[in-house]
Amino acid sequence: MHILWIIIIGFVAGIIARMLAPGPNNPAGFILTTLLGIAGAFVATFIGQAIGWYGRNEGAGLIGAVIGAILGVTLLAVLQNGLVLLGVSSYWNQWFVGLTILCAVSITAWRDRRQRSAKSIA
Repeated sequence: MHILWIIIIGFVAGIIARMLAPGPNNPAGFILTTLLGIAGAFVATFIGQAIGWYGRNEGAGLIGAVIGAILGVTLLAVLQNGLVLLGVSSYWNQWFVGLTILCAVSITAWRDRRQRSAKSIA
């Protein structure tokens, strides 16, 4: 239920973000915004648990999900702008952004697995 709750909160945060900052009216924009909301909810939950605001079975609320989505979007925008300023082509720009997201997800999964195995041993 924990992961499902984070996804639902992130989806709602994405819908709210889409209503607050509407762009072109296309389905891809709606889907991307809701996915960013879900990613923001996971980021906010991860940071909140690392800081100690949330327990192991608690997830971020709606405000935390929106803040996490804003942090994620800001990080990706800074990365893209930096690559453009360095003169990296748009093909490699997208490649680096994708690699950054993949690394972040991999590190999060690895850390979560390591914590679960350490708690099951103790």
